[in-house]
Formats: sequence, structure tokens, C-alpha cells
Amino acid sequence: MSDKNKKVFAILLIAGLLLIGASLFLFSKKQTNKQSQEQRLARLDNDSGSVTILRKNLTQKEIVENYNDLFDLDSVETSDTGSATVTVENFRVKLMSSSLITLEKVTDNVDHHILLILKRGDVKIENFGTEGELYIAKNGERVSAIDYNGSQLAYSPVEAATPTPTENKLSQTLSEEDIFAILNGHKTSFQKCYRQLIQTIPDAKGEVSMAFTIETTGKISGVQITSQNLTQEEFKRCLSDLLSRIEFKSFTGQPISTLFPLKFE
Repeated sequence: MSDKNKKVFAILLIAGLLLIGASLFLFSKKQTNKQSQEQRLARLDNDSGSVTILRKNLTQKEIVENYNDLFDLDSVETSDTGSATVTVENFRVKLMSSSLITLEKVTDNVDHHILLILKRGDVKIENFGTEGELYIAKNGERVSAIDYNGSQLAYSPVEAATPTPTENKLSQTLSEEDIFAILNGHKTSFQKCYRQLIQTIPDAKGEVSMAFTIETTGKISGVQITSQNLTQEEFKRCLSDLLSRIEFKSFTGQPISTLFPLKFE
């Protein structure tokens, strides 16, 4: 290779590296700007060991060295030697080792609250805030964070759920058959909510429609439970909490909005 060609090659190589660096910088800035536009739900502090975050619509876990902000549908996982603290308003929640949680902002007609969905392991409330700000969801049930430590739910182990998105290879698509196969596999769990309902209303029966969105990470968001006959709020919350714990395999493309009907009798 002549000296002239070597110079041209070097210039092109430098230009290529600069272009790659600029692209990475713009992507990082875009992600930062996107997060800054979202509402911060909590602060996460690494107390010990390995602690990671899986952000909404991302498939790569983010290692937490010291502390990070948490946003809607972020998941936090601790290793078998790790522990962390999640601070929501004035609540301070200790996340034990080998635990997995997802934070969700739940909005109703009047106000909103934060739902901490416990998918594996356990948590302990170490500092308390205001009633109605934070709820803990576990095994299809939920309680106010103020009441969690002394509740029966706190002493119940987390029931097995489907694998997290990062444990699956990235799929190109998520078909309707895939979606319904997973949901049909959880019908027994949904029946648990119905059995709780008929203990107080023995003649309760009817059809329920569960509308929701599957994010590209496999997480479920925007759950809406509707029914003409089964309108009890506790029953609908039970279904919503169980549905929120289900996770599909990661996929490319756009989030999927779908509807799943259930009949209870």
C-alpha cells in the first residue's frame, strides 16, 4: 500500500470512529432526555452486592454502582449477595437478596399511586410515608405499604412466575398465538381471584375483558379490567395484579395492545 493510500485509509478510519462516537453520544443523550421527560417515581440505592435495573423497552440490564432514579415500569433485581433500598416519597423499602420488583405508576380518576410489584424474593418497609402513596403487590394481592410488614402477605412466599424478559433470546415477533398460549397457562391463577370473590358473593358469575399493552421488553402495562356483571373492585384488582406479573419474551417492533376475555361461572 502506497503512502498516499495509507493516509486516505487513516483519514477514513478516523472519520468512521468519530461517526460511531457521535452516534453513541446522541443515543445516550436521547435516552437521558427521554428519562428526564418522564416522571421520576423513586430513587434506588445499592446497599451491597450486585444490583441491576431493566429499563422499560430495553433488553440490557443497567448495573447500579451507587444510586439511580427509577421510572414507570423499571424493574430492579438483586443478586444472591445483593441488597438495595428503594425510596418512594417518604417510604423507604429494603429490597432483600435474590429479589425482583417492578415499579408501576397507577392512575385512577382522582389521583395516582405507585405500585411495587414483587416478583421474586422479599421486601421490608423501613420508613413510612402517607397512606395511599405506595402499595405492595404480591401473588395477585395488594396491600398498602403502611400495612405490609405485619400483613399475612409479607409472610407468604412469592408464587412462581414466568421468566423475566432478559432470560429469553430477543424474538423478532410476538404472535397472537404466543400471547394467548401464555395467558391460557395462567387461567388457574385467574380462577384464584374468582374463588376469593364467590366466598363473599356465591352467585357471582360473568365475563371479563382484560385489555393491556405488552411492551417490547415483555412487560405488561396499561391494564384495564372491564365487566358488565363482575364489577367488584377487589376482584378486578386481583386480576390486574396477577396479569401485571406475567412477562412475555422480548421482541422487536412496536408495543402490542391486545384484549383477553375470561368467563367465570
